[in-house]
Amino acid sequence: MTIEEVLTYIEGLPPFIPRKVARGDLLFNLDTISELLDRLGNPQDSLRCIHVAGTNGKGSVSTYIASVLQEGGIKTGLYTSPYLSCVKEQIVIDGQEIGDDSFADIMSDIISVSEEMKSEGLQAPSEFEMVTAAAFLAFLKAECDICIVEVGMGGEWDATNVIKKPVLCVITDIGFDHTAVLGESLEKIATVKAGIIKPGCKVLVIRQNDEVLRAIKKKADSCDAKYYICNEPVNVTADDNGVTFFTEKIYEEKNGVSSVCDIDFEKKSYRLETGGVFQARNASLALAAIELLKKDTGLGLSHIGNECAQEGLKKVRRAGRFEMFCTDPVFIADGCHNSAGILMLEESLSKLYGDKKIIFIAGVLADKDFEKMCEPLLHRMKCVFTVAPDNPRALPAKDLAELFKNCGVDSMECGDVFEAVDRALETAKEGDVICAFGSLYYMGTLRKYILSKA
Repeated sequence: MTIEEVLTYIEGLPPFIPRKVARGDLLFNLDTISELLDRLGNPQDSLRCIHVAGTNGKGSVSTYIASVLQEGGIKTGLYTSPYLSCVKEQIVIDGQEIGDDSFADIMSDIISVSEEMKSEGLQAPSEFEMVTAAAFLAFLKAECDICIVEVGMGGEWDATNVIKKPVLCVITDIGFDHTAVLGESLEKIATVKAGIIKPGCKVLVIRQNDEVLRAIKKKADSCDAKYYICNEPVNVTADDNGVTFFTEKIYEEKNGVSSVCDIDFEKKSYRLETGGVFQARNASLALAAIELLKKDTGLGLSHIGNECAQEGLKKVRRAGRFEMFCTDPVFIADGCHNSAGILMLEESLSKLYGDKKIIFIAGVLADKDFEKMCEPLLHRMKCVFTVAPDNPRALPAKDLAELFKNCGVDSMECGDVFEAVDRALETAKEGDVICAFGSLYYMGTLRKYILSKA
């Protein structure tokens, strides 16, 4: 199959809509992905994987880890989701998106197996399951030394959780998201995400809500897994060009006793050339992950020092994550799509612009708690232009505009992303700030249009 045929096939697959059946069971499991991978030779079993779960920041943490390892000469595979413009973006080897020919060859085999499964009356793999399998095959074919695999949603029943022996499990900030599927409490959500923990592995989590930490520790203890907590970064400062921070200690917790781990990266200054003060937490967690991996002599990472860490972090660019496109007017895009993400966006805007009123573009999915989600930004909205993301679960632009109007915000629904960008730019005066936020499902189109105008 050609790359065009493969992409057409993928686009024709039914969308995945997570939900529960009446008795409370999830409508997805690992049976289909396991069958698919078994027929493909179980490539995941031959890879050394870092598995990354969480509500917010898992894609950034994964990318920071990959960049630092790559700076140290480690051949690195990176699998993240969702994509902004093309499904191939999700599979990256040594900083380069998988090529058209390689992706087409691998996906042709996967599609053939998928059609074979359908003909046998088995459940056909979803797009995410197929691309996950493609990532494992691509990393094996490229002979990657380390593969960083981001969980799609949840953890326990996510398609990526076919990894049997991760070299490290990393869990980022956990908050309320996909509550209809993952649970209504932080404890339940954390328990599902902790489902990536396997017997005897190492587990690293960023310091956060005690309820979350207890749930993850409980799972780690049940698996006899070594459990580590990374402290939050300190002295975090931000400007229009990036973020600076200092790392703090890592603790190992065992049998109720905490002990400080000896780390090379502690109390050192690091610079990110990506926006958003929240990225300091993600980068700090990534450094802690590498520090733990360095202690495993079998991985060959002991040479990765402070210089590799500093250079690797500086090279990372995160499309659609507090991404600044221009400064006159300032135009920022941030794919924050839950309450915790909105709070992080508000913190970053506050650090950079104080109480300045901002022109917003907003688009969200209807299955989010969008009323509560948008609340922290209402006080700084000069006006807002609403769009409907390109997704079956999208909230209509008209409904979102009505929500903002009811909150006393000057709002206008737009027919598409192009209209929203144009109206925002027309409205902006000298010194104004425009910020597009919400679902990642419209960020790809928005980025492409802004960059074409620039």
